[in-house]
Amino acid sequence: MSLRDQLLKAGLVSKKDARRVNQELKKDRKESQGSKQKKKALEREARAAEEARRNAEQEARLAERRERTEARDRYEAALRVRNLILGNRVKNRGPHRFFFKGRDGRTVHRIEIQAGVAKELANGRLAIALIDHGTREEYVLVGRSAADRIAEVDPSVLVHFCPGPHAPDPSEALMEKDWEPSLGPHRV
Repeated sequence: MSLRDQLLKAGLVSKKDARRVNQELKKDRKESQGSKQKKKALEREARAAEEARRNAEQEARLAERRERTEARDRYEAALRVRNLILGNRVKNRGPHRFFFKGRDGRTVHRIEIQAGVAKELANGRLAIALIDHGTREEYVLVGRSAADRIAEVDPSVLVHFCPGPHAPDPSEALMEKDWEPSLGPHRV
């Protein structure tokens, strides 16, 4: 027997007061049940918001990681190109001037080379590559195999390169020998 029933039996509470208390209790139960549903909806929304926040943080971390790897790849590519240029440098300075356009296509630069090196540059067996030292730029002659590898990594570094085979220029025919070399004696 509940306390309410005991109070009714003892006559301390009227039936009208007991009914009013029962209605209030019923009303409170219904409100608490409704709030449970509201609480569940709020919990679902909170979980969804937390998951969205976690996903956004994860995307930000992935973007930052991609940016770091891209920066590292750019640095490694620049270092690889620099090492290719310095490791395959052709040291050939001479009295003849060779003019070529810079990277921007407007400025004209020159280097002093031997006479035969100009032909090698025109035939694509040599190339001119740019090394940027930060405060100054240096133009370096490199061989064809190094130029091909540099072109794969960063073609903008090659300021003068004629890839592919070229037909011989008729004006250079006098420079080529048209006889067979002989190892026999010259005087008979």
